[in-house]
Amino acid sequence: MPHFKIYPLSTGTFYTAETSLLYYLANDANPGVKIPAVYWMFVLRGPDVVILVDNGPGDPATWGAKYHHNYERLPDQEPIAALKKLGLSPDDVDIVINTHLHWDHCHANHLFSKATIRVQAAEIQEALKPVPAHRSLYTPAEANPPWIQAMSRTVPVNGDEELLPGIQILALPSHTIGFQSVLVDTAIGPILVAGDILPYFDNWTGRWGYDHIPSGIMEASLHQYYACFDRIEKIKPVAILPGVDPKVAETEVYG
Repeated sequence: MPHFKIYPLSTGTFYTAETSLLYYLANDANPGVKIPAVYWMFVLRGPDVVILVDNGPGDPATWGAKYHHNYERLPDQEPIAALKKLGLSPDDVDIVINTHLHWDHCHANHLFSKATIRVQAAEIQEALKPVPAHRSLYTPAEANPPWIQAMSRTVPVNGDEELLPGIQILALPSHTIGFQSVLVDTAIGPILVAGDILPYFDNWTGRWGYDHIPSGIMEASLHQYYACFDRIEKIKPVAILPGVDPKVAETEVYG
């Protein structure tokens, strides 16, 4: 089985995320404190394939300001420029996996014209008609967001799937009903590219007396969310990469 290496690339930072959006009902002594959230794009490189897991939000001056919220993106954090740091161009990307279709994870899908895109069918349905409380997290379909622009190359996933040897898609209803994470075989063992089911490292490692803490934004039930935690426990990945933790940058290459 081929081994993969995982390269995290920042596509920008939201500096005023509320802890309540990231830790569900945790006993935070500072409930109004704001913390940075980095929009990560994970590059999975195998012997003959390049895969992206998520690819960040849209242009902050258009998609961010008009439909969602402002955030900071440096020129070298624009997705195409970020890939250049690894010597890659958009045409080198074979597969894009969206953990979910919130605007900050899929707004560069249209840039990778040779890539097949994989996302849960249930997530596509939700993104087209989200529950009212989550409308602000999905760009309106009538605005023709980038993930819709790339629909002709999108292959819906229904549940778990072994995408390639060494790459498993895991359906984990939690942050969204159609959420998925990616289990990656590496030279040091399986690494879970978790995404926003675990926004920060300590959503998994624990804090404030909790073993694991759900995201403050969830669409699945808490029973489903904790069942996903149980499943991850049984998988025993050697590392878990969260969705927006700045500390992901402390390691340049995982695996």
